[in-house]
Amino acid sequence: MKKLLIIVMMLMVVPSVGLGEEVFSKPRLEELKKKAENGDVESQRILALLYTVKQDHQKSLYYYELAAEQGDVNAQSILGAIYYADKEIKQNYQKSLYYYGLAAKQGDADAQSALGVMYGNGTGVKQDHLKAKRYFELAAKQGNTYSQYILGKMYYYGHGVKQDYLKAKYYYKQAAEQGHEKAKEALKFWNK
Repeated sequence: MKKLLIIVMMLMVVPSVGLGEEVFSKPRLEELKKKAENGDVESQRILALLYTVKQDHQKSLYYYELAAEQGDVNAQSILGAIYYADKEIKQNYQKSLYYYGLAAKQGDADAQSALGVMYGNGTGVKQDHLKAKRYFELAAKQGNTYSQYILGKMYYYGHGVKQDYLKAKYYYKQAAEQGHEKAKEALKFWNK
């Protein structure tokens, strides 16, 4: 399931390029490789996706890393996810933290939320609820429903923060208004 999610994420960040036979043709592939080696981020992402589809994970990582080194936020976030949970690549929480950190600095809400999870659970880092809260807040401000829901839980249960039912309700409501089912369930407490 996680692998499917990563592929879906990649499809969202690569513009419509027509992933038909013409992309896989040798001349087109060589053209993309040349552009990628010359620093064309778009070509790097396309090749990373193509090699992911072809199950060549090392080449996929190579091209994502090229794009990430040039500051491509999508490649950084995807690499964070790959190193965090992909079963085909050796899990490496330090690399995950590094790439999520780069993407989070550029304002990527999903990366900020992922860092909140890592710090909140102590995954690959020393557990730090204040950092977790800060990252969840950054993502929540951008409308990340998962972060809004988690902040609601943190405040409701006083987990890593001072218990505050008003803040819990505020964050649950934000997430629920965007369709988050667990947040809707949590709000039923106040609507009785």
